[in-house]
Amino acid sequence: YGGMAQPSDFLCLLQKMLLVKPDMEIVRAFIENKDYRYLRLLGCLYIRLTAKPKDIFEYLEPWLLDYRKLVYKNSEGAFEVIHMD
Repeated sequence: YGGMAQPSDFLCLLQKMLLVKPDMEIVRAFIENKDYRYLRLLGCLYIRLTAKPKDIFEYLEPWLLDYRKLVYKNSEGAFEVIHMD
């Protein structure tokens, strides 16, 4: 984001997860967390990038109806509201 095109903290955490390769039970705990929506998003994105298609459907189908709002910072630095689904 911004003029220097620096990665956001969220992308840095995602990259760290890709390097560490946590156990799937830890990622499931991220997804089942109801208090922190960005932690759930991090777990969902990690599964979407690394799991097999059957596992993706199995893990993420229950969360398709999660309509919580997320704040997204676009490439111009402006904030936008998107939904989890």
